[in-house]
Amino acid sequence: MGAVAILGVAVVGVVIAAWTMEPSRMAGAQTDFQPVRQQMMQRMVAGTGAVAEVPQATPAPVASTGEFAEAHALFRSKGCIACHIAPGIPEAVGTIGPDLNGLASRAMIADVMELTEENLAKWIHDPVGMKPDTVMLNVGLSDPEVETLVTWLLSLK
Repeated sequence: MGAVAILGVAVVGVVIAAWTMEPSRMAGAQTDFQPVRQQMMQRMVAGTGAVAEVPQATPAPVASTGEFAEAHALFRSKGCIACHIAPGIPEAVGTIGPDLNGLASRAMIADVMELTEENLAKWIHDPVGMKPDTVMLNVGLSDPEVETLVTWLLSLK
């Protein structure tokens, strides 16, 4: 058996071993979208296939206090900081998604629907369903989480 074949068998073995690892680790992976977003941003630059420079978020986010602390915590924990800039969240340095400063003063969401509370909730719940070519991911937010984010986002005038 040649060296390339042996290497191929070894790689397949490693992939199978990683794939079959304990299921509890997979459950945690479903809520950690940061690595997926990082890879996605590295691979897309206006469809050219070029690699984008990925802004690095602060490793240990500072906890927000005040009226929108829960929304800020969600924005951090769901990985929104990787794609957006947002007021009050210094580690939100993303450039793939729109800057959210002044969001509530805009007329449209993603150039496809009027900015209303209901439409913003629909967008956050299912961005691809609202605009199939969007790069925004559905991060699996619950209804209360979406409501928290919508309330905060609509305060950004």
